[in-house]
Amino acid sequence: MLSAHVASFGHPPGVDETRFHLVTRYNTKSSQWLKMKWLDIYSGKKYSVTTSTGASKTVARIKTYRDVLDDYRRHPEAKSLGPDGEICNRNTVGLLARRPITVRSVTYVGKESNKLEEVQSGLIHNEDEILNEYMDPRNDDFKNLVLPVLKEIPSSVIAREIGRSERMVKRYRNMRATPPPDIRSKLTKIAARHAREYLESVGIEAQKDDCGAIYQYFQISKILGSSIILVPQVTAWLL
Repeated sequence: MLSAHVASFGHPPGVDETRFHLVTRYNTKSSQWLKMKWLDIYSGKKYSVTTSTGASKTVARIKTYRDVLDDYRRHPEAKSLGPDGEICNRNTVGLLARRPITVRSVTYVGKESNKLEEVQSGLIHNEDEILNEYMDPRNDDFKNLVLPVLKEIPSSVIAREIGRSERMVKRYRNMRATPPPDIRSKLTKIAARHAREYLESVGIEAQKDDCGAIYQYFQISKILGSSIILVPQVTAWLL
């Protein structure tokens, strides 16, 4: 079969770019490729393709060799910093430097080998489709980061925002009940908002990642001598 790579901003409106890939029957005549119908392997819908601008609901703009070379020339390098100290992006020019990182937690991952050929051929766009995470309860961000922050926020405020009783909020905070995934997500965002408000008040830009911002909150408040209550695991990480 033939497999096409969609150009930047070439996806039809409304599709999930991480779950969209076009294939069609094998044909050696390149003059016919733009005239053929292409199948999205995720939705099963058929699309026409073009190499010019102007994608539509039924037409996708696919990459040309010029697009591939241009993407390579301007490929961002997330592991490096530019001369301005910012993360390297498509417009960065100059000598790159190492990007320092801070380890917040450890997550064990494994990649399924049964989709190796699909990954190598570019048929898989979303790493979550092939990546397995093996969580260590001792490294649970919700337990070690989110819960300590939630204890600083009035239970009435949390209860109102997640649509649960104060009694249930206290059970969550004391680990006497396990919140379902949707409530856990809401609690994480509440804790992250609390952390970002504190960081903003001391003139520090918070990380975009929720747990990253909370971890940053623990670090900064410790340095500034805040009266924040730290759980033993977090204290150990910061020493």
